[in-house]
Amino acid sequence: MLKVKFIQTSDSLFYKRMLDATSRVVLTYCEQHQFDYESYVGLKWGILPWHATYNRIPLLQEIEASGYDGWLFYLDADAYIQDLDFDLREYLADKGHYAGIFAGHHSEGVSYTINAGGFALNLAHPVARQLIRDYAKSLDDIGRASLDKSLIWGEDVAEDQLMLYRLLQNFVEQWGLEKSFLFEFPNHSHVNNGPFIRQVLRSHIGDFNDRCRHIEDAVDTILSGRSRLLASSPPGYYIPATHERIGTVTGVKGEAGISSGSEPGVLCYGPYIHLAAGRYVARAIGRVHALPARGEVRIVAEIVHELGSRIAAAVESVVNVTGYGELITMNFTLDKATDNLEVRLTLIDFAKLDLYAIHIIQIE
Repeated sequence: MLKVKFIQTSDSLFYKRMLDATSRVVLTYCEQHQFDYESYVGLKWGILPWHATYNRIPLLQEIEASGYDGWLFYLDADAYIQDLDFDLREYLADKGHYAGIFAGHHSEGVSYTINAGGFALNLAHPVARQLIRDYAKSLDDIGRASLDKSLIWGEDVAEDQLMLYRLLQNFVEQWGLEKSFLFEFPNHSHVNNGPFIRQVLRSHIGDFNDRCRHIEDAVDTILSGRSRLLASSPPGYYIPATHERIGTVTGVKGEAGISSGSEPGVLCYGPYIHLAAGRYVARAIGRVHALPARGEVRIVAEIVHELGSRIAAAVESVVNVTGYGELITMNFTLDKATDNLEVRLTLIDFAKLDLYAIHIIQIE
């Protein structure tokens, strides 16, 4: 299964304003595509706000040390996803042999002159893991005491971008590992400025407040008409369709969840969980890729308990739009506790769609 995680970071005084904006659209993208997201606000090293630029190094180190073995996308606080429909899984499908993807070639003829504001590392690749360890060593070589004393970025201590550039130079020139990396061209990259991700640099807009406002306006435009799926919901029971306790009869389990098969029928059943007596709402979250010729698909949802002998609720929903969101929503009531609650979704009409998760929330 393809794993993808996005990470962002900022200081708590200044660039947090940018992070508050850009994280909204990155989180929305991750929710819609079933990717992970992490952010950190504050200082991992140092004492001045701009020292937060080095946060990316210990963050990468911590994730690598945890054993994570998927794709890791790092975005600066001023970078955001501008295409919420971009199929990142398809883009990465033929890139498993790369240790990392960078926006390079910023100096003519030199691939590894990169922009460190957005890049991707494949932690299933040993070269990527070594790059992270070497990056962490570069920070250790500076030392906490030297960083604490520094006042001016790029003068008192080495820039974090320059540190990464020098490491990639060694990997390419000294060790002959250029083929382990994909260096995309500026403004045509899928990890930095390009069709997928946008970064608003100081060179684009010099005034800080104008830059913040530009980012905030851009994020509002991208999210216009599209709400975060989970923004107003309590946690409840959120079960990804990839979980072993969610089964399917006619569908196919994949990297994101359950995809509809070639025929209508039972798309999912499970997860057979314990729920106390009370009132609940159940939601099926997914994506409709294409509708049948009639322009709509009918989905029947059932809440079943007592080993399938009782149906607490049943509803038929008609979906007539494509895209991400709630495939179906239904309320149900349990008069007493149950140990085997099951959600069944049945496609009455064939449609090309994915089920990402079942979300059950107690409302009373």
